[in-house]
Amino acid sequence: MTGTRAAIERAGPGVAARLQSITIRSAAFALHKIRKRGLSRVIALTSHYANPGNFILFRLDTGARLKVGIGDDYWLVPLLREGSYEPEIARVLRRVIGPEAAFIDCGANIGYWSALMAAAIGRPGRVVAIEIARDAFEQLATNAQLNHGAFECVHAAAWDHSGDTIIVAVDPSRHSWSSAAPEVRAQLEEAGFGQESVGTITVDDVSSKYLEGDPSLVVLKVDVEGAEINVLRGAQRTLERNTLVVYEDHGRELGSEISSYVLGDLGLAVFYPRPSGKVERMQDLSAIQSVKVERATGYNFLACREGTPVYSQLTSLGADPGRR
Repeated sequence: MTGTRAAIERAGPGVAARLQSITIRSAAFALHKIRKRGLSRVIALTSHYANPGNFILFRLDTGARLKVGIGDDYWLVPLLREGSYEPEIARVLRRVIGPEAAFIDCGANIGYWSALMAAAIGRPGRVVAIEIARDAFEQLATNAQLNHGAFECVHAAAWDHSGDTIIVAVDPSRHSWSSAAPEVRAQLEEAGFGQESVGTITVDDVSSKYLEGDPSLVVLKVDVEGAEINVLRGAQRTLERNTLVVYEDHGRELGSEISSYVLGDLGLAVFYPRPSGKVERMQDLSAIQSVKVERATGYNFLACREGTPVYSQLTSLGADPGRR
């Protein structure tokens, strides 16, 4: 499993969708060749004349399948341009994921990582996808069905306590930005996002309710638009295990509150997966902030407890990635 090759299986339904797919694919090829951006504009123009139900179906390199709406530039752009999404994370997960692992996907969106990891693990009851927005959850559930129920879907907000109902900011056309974090939610609502209510659940409760067996490794992906600390507060039992946290610290967050919490309050070791394949230990907050050079970019980091098996694996990946 590399997560670096996504092939188009088909487009549908009907001839119009196939023609739209050809147009988008041709634009992706041409724009890549001349090193110019603009694919999002082509997708937007094409989708303007498309049936809302039109889609492109991808087959990922693990054999997993992913159905993407024909106007969904958030997913189409990386999959068509690079054949992957966040390949630096996929490279690391390839080294640590095996059939005895489990994967909890907080902020699963339409299910890219859940589908990819479910196929890599290859065992039922080991992948849980949590999505906060109703529209994205429906697409997530569709992709779970396409993969023969390989992962469990939970429509909820991963939070620091279970059983409550909270308000979230959502917009189906901008589904990557859904958030329950109060400050982020207020900003999104000012930008025209609507509101939905959703129940809360902790990662610890997700683990006890949905994961089967006793996984030797739990990978916890947290991409929840400002609510990362809430999620991790609800994962205390999970973090005591051999657990790898994959989280985003956005460039616009100048104070790096999430990384400060992970380093200080949780006392975890933090690593940065560089595009070269090397995994570099971040010794302090200033090292993390030195990585975050673009304010418009989200940066992925890895965290785990020292002394755990996954800590040893990450440390070894910093030695000589070219040999692995």
